Amino acid sequence: MNLKQLIIAFLSPRYPAAYTEQSIALRLNASGLLDARVTAEDVADALRALHKLGMVDLKIDQLDNSAVWQVTQEGSKRWVLEGRMTVV
Repeated sequence: MNLKQLIIAFLSPRYPAAYTEQSIALRLNASGLLDARVTAEDVADALRALHKLGMVDLKIDQLDNSAVWQVTQEGSKRWVLEGRMTVV
């Protein structure tokens, strides 16, 4: 699976929770599902591409004003179509 698919597989089962780019990168790297380690910048690039497709939304965490990402309804549909894989 590619990085974008894994991001959706991470975010979808956790909806409505939202995560920072760094948190997503840490979990994806820990999953062992990628061929190479990713950085928060790699994740940010993939999230921007997914955002353009309407699959994720950028939110601002009210507690600390950090930027966090959350799957959209379209992203959840894609997750279902791709077999509901989950990144733990």
